[in-house]
Amino acid sequence: MYPFKTTQSYPRQQWYIAAFSYEVTRTPMERTLLDEPVVFYRTEAGAPIAVAGRCPHRRFPMVRAAVVGDALQCGYHGWTFDCGGACTAIPSQESYVPNGFKIRTYPVVEKWQWLWIWMGDPALADLGLIPDHAQLHLEDSDWLASVGGVEPLAARYQLMNENVLDLTHVTFVHAKTIGTSGIAAAPIEVEDRGRYLHSERSVSEPAPTAFHARVLGLNGPVERVLSTDFYPPAFLSSGSAFYGGGTLFGRFRVFHIATPETPATSHYFWAFTRSFGQDDAALTEELRAGWRLGVLEDIDAIEGNERMIDRGPLQNDLSAQADAGPLRGRKMVESMILAEREAELLRVR
Repeated sequence: MYPFKTTQSYPRQQWYIAAFSYEVTRTPMERTLLDEPVVFYRTEAGAPIAVAGRCPHRRFPMVRAAVVGDALQCGYHGWTFDCGGACTAIPSQESYVPNGFKIRTYPVVEKWQWLWIWMGDPALADLGLIPDHAQLHLEDSDWLASVGGVEPLAARYQLMNENVLDLTHVTFVHAKTIGTSGIAAAPIEVEDRGRYLHSERSVSEPAPTAFHARVLGLNGPVERVLSTDFYPPAFLSSGSAFYGGGTLFGRFRVFHIATPETPATSHYFWAFTRSFGQDDAALTEELRAGWRLGVLEDIDAIEGNERMIDRGPLQNDLSAQADAGPLRGRKMVESMILAEREAELLRVR
């Protein structure tokens, strides 16, 4: 499955972002994740619950179920499942519910404004694999984190990973918004930091973009340090720090998460955090609007890549020095997929 040398598209024994907190309410909501329909709702206490999207009785869509207390009642024949997945009621045989009648549930964790879901074996769900939200400046009193949005992405998730790991594209894809000419030629350093991959470059800009000048109050030459942190399989934190005359004007991070929907489509979640103007609500809205333009530019480019992938046999990719980050990130994800496959083969034996 391009660009991996394996037919499996994604690792399953990992945490993925499934939704923003605001999307999940007492009304069931469905989202396809890793080719599986999943339904989300909240208990009366507000805890998020994720269950399989098809009733195990006759495959009726559980998004059309009724929330009764903390349980889901299927809208077809009234079978009811508690928030742990156990069937508690069958109207046609009220006196008997077999112990083994269940609907699949998924581990879900709510951190900051994200809902993280574990799509693999629940016994393997390791909370330590979720990126440190304090390190990401999502839970940092000196920064302000804000929700961006979720966009449909008609492309495979790995294209997003490789797009953000090589910020050379900022000069060209984002020429009208956040890009400058010097970014593409700036030397790049890539460092494996264990849990994540770090890529960084610095560029001297004679003048900032109009967007950065406006939101940061910049004028004149600036030194811009661009970096990306990649937490496989599908979480990226990318941003810039701006310096002038030895003074730090401000830093921001934009989060890019393409959670797989199918092998060739994704849900693109994005958000941002900043070290400046935390009390300025109007600035938050200006930043959200400005960065959404960048998000739409990325979508346009990545979907263009996907359309070309679908147009016949592929020759081997050509790569340059700037591809060190994308290629190492690709290897990290592919290693996850292969390790899972090996573990499954050992289990079967």
